[in-house]
Order: sequence, then C-alpha cells, then structure tokens
Amino acid sequence: MWLLLLACAQPSVAPRAERWAAHRETLRQTLGEAYDAPLPSADPALAARGAEIYTKSCAPCHGHSGRGDSPRGPTLSPPPADLLEGEGATFFSDAAQLHIIAEGMPGTAMPPWSRALSPEEQRAVYATVQRMRGQTGVTDFLR
Repeated sequence: MWLLLLACAQPSVAPRAERWAAHRETLRQTLGEAYDAPLPSADPALAARGAEIYTKSCAPCHGHSGRGDSPRGPTLSPPPADLLEGEGATFFSDAAQLHIIAEGMPGTAMPPWSRALSPEEQRAVYATVQRMRGQTGVTDFLR
C-alpha cells in the first residue's frame, strides 16, 4: 500500500529519471570510451568567450545563474536543468554534457546547438558552465 502511495505521490520524478537514464545509456554507446574521459581544462579566455555565447543562447532558458530559473523556464516542459548542482551537473559525464550541447536532449526543449555553434564555441559554452560551477558570484561572471 505504501509503495503504491509513494508511486502516486511522485509521478513526474520517474519519467524524467527514466528518460535521463535511457539517454545516458545511449550516450555511453555513442561515445564509447570517450564517455568517461575527462575533458581537458579550458583556459580562462575560452570560458570568457563562452560567457558571451551562454548569455545570448543559453540564459534565455537556463537563466543567468545556470539554475534553470529564467522567466521562460517554467513555461518549458520539462523545465530546464539546473546546470550547477544536482542531476543537471552530475548525471552525465563531461563528454556527454558536451554532446548534449551539440545534439540536444530528447524529450526536452534543449535544441541541438551544432547547427548554430562551431565545436569550439560549444566547448567554450561548456567551459563557461564548468567555471560557473566553481564560482560563487555566477551572475557577475556572466555580465
């Protein structure tokens, strides 16, 4: 009985978790050994360039803070991921997150940026996100 109540009390958690888990497995197959390979540290100039791109292309959904808290965020289903903490920051490897920037995220509003951004620009955006994760004054970094 309690299990049934628990399942009914959290209807939105399981579908997202299941979608993410399925996508993670797809990315593991697609990327192979590269899935778990760490990305090299980005130099500050790359992250600074990425901040401009992030502000223009990513902040409308993920917010200037990177926490999915933009005014547009609540209108999206599902809402944008928090890129700084929790599942949005840790569920996928660095290589997988970079792939998601390039190819989008199935079942979400996250589009494939490979059509609009070069591989270097995509890496710059991810360098910005990595730097934001280590910053306390995130909005100051982006402005």
